Amino acid sequence: MGDRIPRWIVQRCEHAELRCINPFEAGYLRGRIQFKFKTPRDMAEYLVELGLSESTKHMRAERIDKDGHFEPGNLELRDHYHPQRG
Repeated sequence: MGDRIPRWIVQRCEHAELRCINPFEAGYLRGRIQFKFKTPRDMAEYLVELGLSESTKHMRAERIDKDGHFEPGNLELRDHYHPQRG
């Protein structure tokens, strides 16, 4: 993707990766969930493709299958103000 990815999106993805691997990170997923993107930037590019932008900054990336990994096909954008499915 040739477009510049906003730093705040990359930072969200870096935090998602840390939640998978660092037991001292807030929200640590206890090793159950893997970060399957090659890099946080790859995840950021994927989220931009899903529609994350400055105008949708209030949305967050959620795993569709809560037991599934951070990977393409298992993420969707969800509004902070709507309850989780399932």
